[in-house]
Amino acid sequence: MRRLRQAIDANGIGQDQGLPDLFLYNQKGAFQFLEVKKESDTISENQLLYLALIKAVLECHVGIVYLVEEGRTYTPKVYALPQIAT
Repeated sequence: MRRLRQAIDANGIGQDQGLPDLFLYNQKGAFQFLEVKKESDTISENQLLYLALIKAVLECHVGIVYLVEEGRTYTPKVYALPQIAT
């Protein structure tokens, strides 16, 4: 986690400006971070940067989950994570 904090500081984003909404893990030790959005929301640049930093530094899965009202048609949004050097 120290490496992640250093990467966050080096990239000039605040500790609370884009941190993902969910941290999931299982008994085998696998974990992932998820950002949760309503169907009309978009993800901010800081949120994408946080996800990219987490993926690069912690080497874990990250994702964006959209909540959609039942019975509604949804067209998925596609995002590219910024490239992060570790």
